[in-house]
Amino acid sequence: MLYVLLSGGVDSSVAALLVSKAIGENLTCIHIDNGLMRKNESRKVIELFEKYYKLNLIFVNASELL
Repeated sequence: MLYVLLSGGVDSSVAALLVSKAIGENLTCIHIDNGLMRKNESRKVIELFEKYYKLNLIFVNASELL
């Protein structure tokens, strides 16, 4: 099992998709909302990667920890 932190930006998104192509379902992406994201950005990242790219994704809501 390999984990990739996914911010939703270009770099981490491309890295996640390339690794997913290489190792398939052995990849799990982790997206952490640290409370500094744009409005609805985490929801869009989750929707994109779960619905369209069908990647395993763990969402961590850490926005209230700051």
